[in-house]
Amino acid sequence: MPRVSTAVRQAFDEFTDDFDVIEAETGAWVQRLSNAQMSVKQGEARANSMRRNNVEFLVAITLAGLSIRVRHLAEAIITLINKGNPHAAPPVARALFETCCVPIYMQGELLPRVRKGRVEDVHKLVFRLSLGGIGIFGSPHIKPIKVDALIRSARSELTAMVARIPGEKKFNAAELVDIYYGPLSEFTHPNWGALSMSIELGLPPKFHASTAFDGAIMHAVASSTAYVMEAGGRAFDTVLGELSKLPMDLPDRDPLEDSTPT
Repeated sequence: MPRVSTAVRQAFDEFTDDFDVIEAETGAWVQRLSNAQMSVKQGEARANSMRRNNVEFLVAITLAGLSIRVRHLAEAIITLINKGNPHAAPPVARALFETCCVPIYMQGELLPRVRKGRVEDVHKLVFRLSLGGIGIFGSPHIKPIKVDALIRSARSELTAMVARIPGEKKFNAAELVDIYYGPLSEFTHPNWGALSMSIELGLPPKFHASTAFDGAIMHAVASSTAYVMEAGGRAFDTVLGELSKLPMDLPDRDPLEDSTPT
């Protein structure tokens, strides 16, 4: 597993805690793959016994794949930071941010429906989470969960967390999501924020083929990654743990059969 280099740590010592979290969480996400694989086996055993699919089996498959993706994206971020590539790091960090929001979305949207025994709603949501809407899986009428919905779930999770804090210590934590995710989007799209990384304004302007990280770009990449890997990891553990204790069998049919597109 790659580590943030000593040179980077010395140059950006204000981000030491973020670097430590990214490295620790990368290892934790490796363990989460093992946990998801165990849940897949448990769900598969129930599916074989009941001769029906179940929520734990299907969701654990999704979470196992997600844990692998998070690990590889995190390792790529560390490598890009070490190589001093501020153009490539934000798009990768944005992809990781959105990926880590998936278990946060599951925690806020899927688990409450499972707890209430709402089989039909859960069935539809599991299909949307697993299959998306690109059509190659034979379900082109099922639309994927929109990225905006995933990001909103992170805001909701932070809002709920702050609600449990004593009154005098409350703050608008939901804004942190925009502080983290907003710059990642800015540095990902080919707009002025991204392009100006390599431009030094003046007459004439200067263009730098080799561009270095600065504090703003490092904050966008390292701080957002540290936050979302922890938040997504907590949600991952919660979802996997609860589904192992709340078995729910699902009908063996398309949940959106004869219905309008969701």
